[in-house]
Amino acid sequence: MIFLPVIDPSDYDAFQRVLNNALPGTYDEWGDLHVKEAADILGEGNDYCEVQVRPVEFARYCTARRTSPNLRLLYEFAMSKAPSRQG
Repeated sequence: MIFLPVIDPSDYDAFQRVLNNALPGTYDEWGDLHVKEAADILGEGNDYCEVQVRPVEFARYCTARRTSPNLRLLYEFAMSKAPSRQG
């Protein structure tokens, strides 16, 4: 199972700030990449789970790990939040 972070449109600018503009320039571009990534995962015979992420939670996650926010950590954060991974 691959966990894909889902960003609310209202949080996109905040994520851009947290990630030092590592995301695509617009939310629509991010959405297009997300759809392509999901299709690629399915095309490889894998499953994925979409996990809603919030910028403040992600920033805290990075701070707790004493590391700078980056896209790889965003995916790790999504995995850590996935319902099937908890409890």
